[in-house]
Amino acid sequence: MNKIAQTKFRVSEIISKRWSPRAFSKTLVTKNEVLTLLEAASWAPSASNEQPWHFYFGLKNTDGFRLILNGLEEGNKVWAQNSSALIVCCVKKISEKTGKENRWANHDLGLANATLLYQATEMDIYCHPMAGFNGEVLIKNLNIESVYEPMVVIALGHLGNADELEEPLKSREKLQRSRKLLEEILTEV
Repeated sequence: MNKIAQTKFRVSEIISKRWSPRAFSKTLVTKNEVLTLLEAASWAPSASNEQPWHFYFGLKNTDGFRLILNGLEEGNKVWAQNSSALIVCCVKKISEKTGKENRWANHDLGLANATLLYQATEMDIYCHPMAGFNGEVLIKNLNIESVYEPMVVIALGHLGNADELEEPLKSREKLQRSRKLLEEILTEV
């Protein structure tokens, strides 16, 4: 399925090719591939080089995968169960250097996740970040340290066939990608 972004201005192929599918193939992503994605994420910029993130991952057919899957909302479980791996992305809100709130922690985790997604795109691995999960269940299931807060779960794998999804997911998967117009999100000053 061709979901290349149609942009007004030329952007990098990695950016135009990246999208978040719900259909994953049965071809599994390897542990080394997941570790490569997490290595890429670790090199994202962060304020004061705090790197306020921690990732918990589970590969398909493992207890870790099942523990993460059980923390997802039902609407996400339906399709995420077919992914090759699930990654829980957590943020550390308190600065290690100052002991005070790190105002930039969420931003920094976002940069790490974006870096992970673009590395995945280069490797022909597709990622679907999701907010539909129960953080308390994930904290309990994965024994997440109290200094970390789950912010997003990423399902990843190789691209599958949208026709294998049930409705309404099948129709949503086939929709053309869109974004707000630049004029809606920027102001020249």
